[in-house]
Amino acid sequence: MGKLNFPRISAFTVTTTAQQLLRVNKDRKAVLIYNNGLVTVELLDSSKAPYGQGIPIHAGKEHSITSFNCQGAYWIICETGTVDVRVEETLQNGS
Repeated sequence: MGKLNFPRISAFTVTTTAQQLLRVNKDRKAVLIYNNGLVTVELLDSSKAPYGQGIPIHAGKEHSITSFNCQGAYWIICETGTVDVRVEETLQNGS
C-alpha cells in the first residue's frame, strides 16, 4: 500500500512581531495559508526579517506551497493589529 497523506488544520493569531508559523517537517507535502483577517500578512523565511520583505498574503486570499520548499520553517507577521490566519498542512503518513 502507498503512503497516505493527512491534512492538519491550525489557526493562528498573527501580530506585528514575527512568529513561527511552521517548523521544519520533512514529511510535509503541501501547505495552504489563508488570511482570514482584514489586513495583509507577510510570510517570512526568518524571524529577523521585517514587515515589507516577505510574501504578502492579502485579506481574504490564500497562498499555497507545494514544492520541496514547503518542508522548511516559515514565520508570519502583519503590519498593524492582529490577524486570524488558517494553515492547512498535508503530511505524509500523518507525521
